[in-house]
Amino acid sequence: MHRQVIPWLRLAPGAVVLDVGGGTGVLKRSVGRGVRHVCLDLERPKLEGYIAEYPDAEPIQADAVALPVRTSAVEAAALALVTHHLTDEDLNHVLREIARVLAADGVLVLYDAVWAPENIAGRLLWKYDRGSHPRTATELATALATHFTISARRDFAVLHRYVAFLCKPLAQAPSP
Repeated sequence: MHRQVIPWLRLAPGAVVLDVGGGTGVLKRSVGRGVRHVCLDLERPKLEGYIAEYPDAEPIQADAVALPVRTSAVEAAALALVTHHLTDEDLNHVLREIARVLAADGVLVLYDAVWAPENIAGRLLWKYDRGSHPRTATELATALATHFTISARRDFAVLHRYVAFLCKPLAQAPSP
């Protein structure tokens, strides 16, 4: 399912991608050659898997609601398969923090499974998922609109229904 967003993660060599809630860093395989991948996660065992897999790993153990990253320090951020683990309040804090750490021309790539009750396979998977906060694609778009302008959107399915957004912080949005 990462292949849906790979084109959005192809950045110039030397660019920094902050993978927020990146776990074992599986998204690292999708960033362009020479792009620095920094994986931030709250859970140390996941980051240890990232370190074991990648000799050039750049892990940060931290809570995404208060990113320990300088303002405007990264060219891109990814929030992949994370939002369904966050309360509405935490999601707002995480999005605000991501907007803060993005460079002036930076982008956010966000994707996650979405609540689609008509999808029987998806309903079964949600029953067993540890995430307690599944949202619809519309709810995610609304949450993003507080801090970002959505530049592109992709909807796709792999058992679950998914949505992917390419976003720019509101401060970067062109004037109408």
